[in-house]
This record gives sequence, structure tokens and C-alpha cells, in this order.
Amino acid sequence: MVTDHYTTEKEYKKFTEYVFKWAAKLVPGYEVRLSFTTEDEDARADVEIDELAKTVYVGFGRKWSNKPTNAELERTAFHEICHILLAELVTFTNKFYNEEFTDAIEHRIIITLETLTFGQNKRINNT
Repeated sequence: MVTDHYTTEKEYKKFTEYVFKWAAKLVPGYEVRLSFTTEDEDARADVEIDELAKTVYVGFGRKWSNKPTNAELERTAFHEICHILLAELVTFTNKFYNEEFTDAIEHRIIITLETLTFGQNKRINNT
């Protein structure tokens, strides 16, 4: 049975550590700002990117479908940072293809990078 888990300050702090870890490795030129909320209340996390200012806003979801492990927190942080890594490519691609198509391709790339970095996700089907 799946029950909602309301994330804690401790989980948010751990997520923050992982965000800064992966941002330093993958997008060192960006200023990263974090918040303990997301635009979509059902999202584990989200990211908003200001490409011109090289500033990103990463939100951490208050409600998850399960209590996150450290591995899930890190994987989620990595996922959001990958959105930043691919942002310029996505912006360019959106000029030629619709946003739904571009979003699907972007997520396929991110899931591939996640799997290469962390292994297959046991909670979801990445295929």
C-alpha cells in the first residue's frame, strides 16, 4: 500500500547536498538556488532555469509517494541537474520540434544517464 510521505527538513538538507555535488560536477557555471517547495505539488522536485543569467531554481517536493532513501534523494538531485545540463540543447531543439517531443527525448537521455551513474531504478520501469 502506497501512502504519502511528507518530506522533512533533514531530507531537504540531504537533497541540497546532492544538488550542489552534482551541480559542481555537471554545471559549474550556474548559480543554484533551492527551495523546499515545487510548482507541481505532486513532483518530487523541479527546476526552473534562467539560461541568460546562468541561475537555476531547484525545488524539493514536500510530498513524495514514499519515504525517500539517500539513494533516491541523490538520484532525484542528479535528475534535476541533468535538466540544467541539457537546457541549451532543449531550447534549441524546441525551435524545430514541439515541446512534448523534446521533453520525451530529454527525459530519455536523463534516464539513460541516471542508469549509467546509479544503475537500474528498482522503483520504476525505465524502459
